Amino acid sequence: MDQSNYILSLTTAALKAENIGAGKCFLCGTEPSSGVGEHVIPKWLQRRHDLFNEKLTLLNGTRFFYRGLTITACSHCNNSVLKSTEDFVSRMVPKDIERWAPEHSFEVGRWMSKIFLESL
Repeated sequence: MDQSNYILSLTTAALKAENIGAGKCFLCGTEPSSGVGEHVIPKWLQRRHDLFNEKLTLLNGTRFFYRGLTITACSHCNNSVLKSTEDFVSRMVPKDIERWAPEHSFEVGRWMSKIFLESL
C-alpha cells in the first residue's frame, strides 16, 4: 500500500464514530501515547514565527497558548506517519514558497488536512 492510501486508511479508521471523542489517536484510532500528543500548530512553525508563548483567541473568546494546542496521538502517527510531510513543509515555508510546483500539492494538501483533522 502506498503512503497516500495508508494515510487515507488510517484517517478513515480514526473518524469512526466510536473513536471520535474517545481519547484515541486522531489519525489511526488506536490507543494514544503517554506523551503530550501532536501539536496542532507544529513546533517548528511556532519557533519560526515566535508563537510558542503567544496565545490564540478563538471566536468564542477562549484563549490558548499555541504550545498547548495538542491532539491525542499514538507514537507511530506522532513521530512517523506524517514526519516526511512535516519535514517537507517546514523546508518550503516560507523561504521557498515561490518554488512550489504542482507535484508539491500532495504534500502540502496532506499537511493542511493534518491540521484540519487535528482541529476537529
